[in-house]
Amino acid sequence: MPIHTYFEQNGDSSALVVLLHGWSDDEEEYADLVAAVKMLEPNADLLRPHYRKGIAHNENPFVVASEVEVAISETYEQSLMDGKPYQRIVLIGYSLGALLIRKAYVYGRGSEEDRPNYPHNTPPNDWTTHVERIILLAGINRGWSLDNQPANMSLIRFIAWRYVLAPIARALPILKVLKDIERGAPFVVNLRIQWIRLIQREPNQMVPVFQLLGTVDSLVSSSDDRDLYVHREFIYIPVEGADHQSIIQFDNKKNKELGQRCWKKFTEALGAPIQKLREEYEGEQHVTQELLEPKEKHIIFVLHGIRDYGGWTGDLREDIGRVATQLQLPMPKVVTAKYDFFSMGRFLLSRFLPRRSRHKYVRWFMDQYTEQIATFPNPNSKVSFIGHSNGTYILASALKQYQTLQIHRASFAGSVVPREYPWEQYIREEGRVETLRNDRAASDWVVGLFPKIFDQLNFSDVGSGGFDGFNDDAANQLEGPYYIGGHSAAIQPANYESLSKFILTGQVERDERLTTRTQPGWLVILSRASILVWSLVFLLVFGPPIYFVMHAHYAAAIAYILFVLFVTSYI
Repeated sequence: MPIHTYFEQNGDSSALVVLLHGWSDDEEEYADLVAAVKMLEPNADLLRPHYRKGIAHNENPFVVASEVEVAISETYEQSLMDGKPYQRIVLIGYSLGALLIRKAYVYGRGSEEDRPNYPHNTPPNDWTTHVERIILLAGINRGWSLDNQPANMSLIRFIAWRYVLAPIARALPILKVLKDIERGAPFVVNLRIQWIRLIQREPNQMVPVFQLLGTVDSLVSSSDDRDLYVHREFIYIPVEGADHQSIIQFDNKKNKELGQRCWKKFTEALGAPIQKLREEYEGEQHVTQELLEPKEKHIIFVLHGIRDYGGWTGDLREDIGRVATQLQLPMPKVVTAKYDFFSMGRFLLSRFLPRRSRHKYVRWFMDQYTEQIATFPNPNSKVSFIGHSNGTYILASALKQYQTLQIHRASFAGSVVPREYPWEQYIREEGRVETLRNDRAASDWVVGLFPKIFDQLNFSDVGSGGFDGFNDDAANQLEGPYYIGGHSAAIQPANYESLSKFILTGQVERDERLTTRTQPGWLVILSRASILVWSLVFLLVFGPPIYFVMHAHYAAAIAYILFVLFVTSYI
């Protein structure tokens, strides 16, 4: 087991408190918190799972959360066998521990799509019906991120973390758990989606949840709790003047007043009546139920590709709105979220770079996806997708990594997804994609020549699905003729209405004037021999510097390499 547990019996053991630590497992750091629980809950047993084994140990958060759930379940079962079943259970998690304790609860409730080595679709565990409340202390609910400077982090500290410490940590084969709880990571996103869907399915069976957060916390923001606000029994409790560490330092010798304030807030969260807390902190809530859209909503993501700033996505959004009005359909929410420009060279070679740009944007997309379903939490709301080039890769990669991702309709143009992609699994077996439309362009040399070789070698997670089509029959039900033109032929303005109607109604109507039945023979031949194209590229890139080095022209070799790097950063 990746965890070991400390168990203490106290008083008549009428209750169980489960306390899960954060990144650090230093006993002294949690002494105040443990003492507070014992004082405030003298008749409660205390279960403290520990999951850290040193800085070099790579804990898997999925496994840790699963084992925490098992530990709680076994402790509860033992209380039944002893004839003194627990009447109530309280779950408490600090920082990273807040994510893990929520995940353990979610697993216990039967949401186990991503639970490792465990049978899925099992009924809820009986212990979850006795949970009275969940207390999160500075919970990193949305994961940590250094994409922007946190409001309460100094500029010097931000620069040090983002540009020095974080890159080193990502490159090292340790600290895996920290990488797994970055914003947008599968563990974080799956948890947030599972939480929302639990509330959608069983809104009256979810227990009250409290998030205690310091007002000067440099790691967590109050805006990170959108998925928690979907639950009507969530209460945000701010702690004035506390940061990420001091929120659990009740005996704060440097600032006794702050320690007493933190103690008071924790005491309230642990023992005060729910209605009293709701009334007391009603004005502190950042997202009220009125700000959440209760009606069913069709959310449509439109994602551009590489070497593209996504200007066309705004035009398509307008056309989708126009078609929705014309067909008298409810107005959808069209999300044209954009990401940074990056070159084809970085895209194709991303697999071999320390921080893969392609994968970074997959996490970015899934964070956006989660924020949208938290904003429109109606259980009948649906999410559809239109993607071009790298946009198609983002969705395909996300489907593989995030077991909770569900897409209503997907429309691909100039796809760089491999031909062997397992659409059969996601469309027919799991039902996570309802319909796929794959538009190909006749003269798409970008896909036909460059990602094609990875398909031929079965070597990468990109390929020529947007040029050759997909092998799985489930992906080809709406396949039609080729669009006349190159890589962007299917996202030309003349095709906007066709894309809009498909994404809104599921009907495919292609303008025959924009299509052709054949691809240019020369491109088909060259595509099949794409290794020759890559060989030429290799010679152009590496031939001259090798020649220069062989003839001792080192300055020329360095100058040429710098020139190639400059050029490939823009093409």
